[in-house]
Amino acid sequence: MSQQSILAEVARERAQQDAMFGTTVDDEHSLSDWVTIVVHHLGLASFDGTPAAICVNGTRLAPADPERFRREMVRAAAVCVASIESLDRRLPPAPDALESLRRDARQLASDNREPVLLVTSHNPGIHREMSPWGPMAYAVMESLADAWERKNFAERIEPTGGTQ
Repeated sequence: MSQQSILAEVARERAQQDAMFGTTVDDEHSLSDWVTIVVHHLGLASFDGTPAAICVNGTRLAPADPERFRREMVRAAAVCVASIESLDRRLPPAPDALESLRRDARQLASDNREPVLLVTSHNPGIHREMSPWGPMAYAVMESLADAWERKNFAERIEPTGGTQ
């Protein structure tokens, strides 16, 4: 099998995991949880879990089942991908994207002669469930902001004299 076909198999497994668990569950895991899940699958790769496979002479593990080994290694790889996806969703927006949003927010504030609140997912008060699909940043005119946004915004952008 080629590397490309193996990576495609990992991607299919990852899609199945997403269908079963969704990203909300993924984002509830700590970094330590992810390591535990990966190690669990690596452990499952070494034996088939039956008493006969676990014990040989009462003290040693029996040889691994090659089919199970492969299946669990694919699962472990897919879990590694899930952990990276989850981590990336929790990271703040890229600086370039945030600066672009700031420019748009300054324009909105000036055009409407009203302050604009910049809300980002790395605000201390952000609710994880508000953005289960990824890092979030948005601008909202202060008059349209809800109570939560008014309390938890990252930056208040004042209008300037005219359009920029």
